[in-house]
Amino acid sequence: MKGTVMKNGWIGYAMEELKFVRSFSDFLNLCDKFWFASPVIVKWACRLRKAPLCLQIEVTNKCNINCICCSRDVMKRETGYMDYDLFRKIIDDAADCGVKRVHLYLHGEPFLHPRIMEMIRYTKRQGLGITLATNGTLLDKSRIAEILQAEVNNADHLMFSVLGYSKAVHERVMRGVKHENVLENIHDFVEMRKERRINGPVLETVMYLMPENKEEEFSFARYWRNVVDHVRQVGEIKQQFSQYGNSEVLPQRKVSCKNVWERMTIFWNGDVTLCIADLDGECNFGNLRDSGIREIWNSPAMLDIREKHEAKQFESLVLCSKCDW
Repeated sequence: MKGTVMKNGWIGYAMEELKFVRSFSDFLNLCDKFWFASPVIVKWACRLRKAPLCLQIEVTNKCNINCICCSRDVMKRETGYMDYDLFRKIIDDAADCGVKRVHLYLHGEPFLHPRIMEMIRYTKRQGLGITLATNGTLLDKSRIAEILQAEVNNADHLMFSVLGYSKAVHERVMRGVKHENVLENIHDFVEMRKERRINGPVLETVMYLMPENKEEEFSFARYWRNVVDHVRQVGEIKQQFSQYGNSEVLPQRKVSCKNVWERMTIFWNGDVTLCIADLDGECNFGNLRDSGIREIWNSPAMLDIREKHEAKQFESLVLCSKCDW
């Protein structure tokens, strides 16, 4: 198996997943991914549907490791776990609104949540695609088997953050990981998915490029493209990391953001905020304990944000003016 090495080519990235299409349902899942590939389609879908295509749900903002590039070092808000009843309320509302995908991560390690497997199963029962991002340390064969039994398919993604090719760099950048353990868990996932002939989740390794690991960029890609489905070397959120001063990051040019049209970002306590860059919820649009997804998505405050983005008035938005997503 040779995976795709992806930097900015979303269309090619989606096309590579033709290998997962085994049924008409799989084909529809693939088509859904093209919604996320084009900012123009995302924008018009938002206007027509008056609901986000994607929810970014922070099931927890706790983490078991300490990456040198992570913004959690300067996070001021309380840490905690999302209440399971609140989670079900959000997922039910998402299914009713026609949300396509749920990202079960934000500022934390999702597999720390004591009910994460129930969350995965419940989301799949509601017919939603799932994306998970993990450092890979908390997986074992038992938990991998649970994931593979949760009705996963090619609509679902599991991204492993592996910030180094070598043991030395991986463990220096992601303080607290055991390099061999993470590699073993990823290889186990690939093999168990193959043995069970399960059409998902799509597996991906992600490397955020920075001076500490830049020299391993090509070694990382060469190794992982022979193991997982996709290899991603990310520049999109480097500027966010630099805001927090935790590690020198590689410069990126400023680009316009489609997230304000595509996704709703939800903290573990139900607060709705602007996006991943809003670490402490400076832009609070309400709470999903008390309000619905469509109500908040179409609120005057969120509509104003989208209008300013369309007019490219980033300087009037404190977070967006500093962002290079």
